[in-house]
Amino acid sequence: MAGFGDAKVLGNQIETVVISVIFLIYTLVWRGVRQLSD
Repeated sequence: MAGFGDAKVLGNQIETVVISVIFLIYTLVWRGVRQLSD
């Protein structure tokens, strides 16, 4: 079951990275839209 625990930790790391990337892209897009609106 040690392998299962490792997979769970790895899954949490991937989830954290994915959320960070989505947040970064959302921020860049939001700034771009605001610049175009001005």
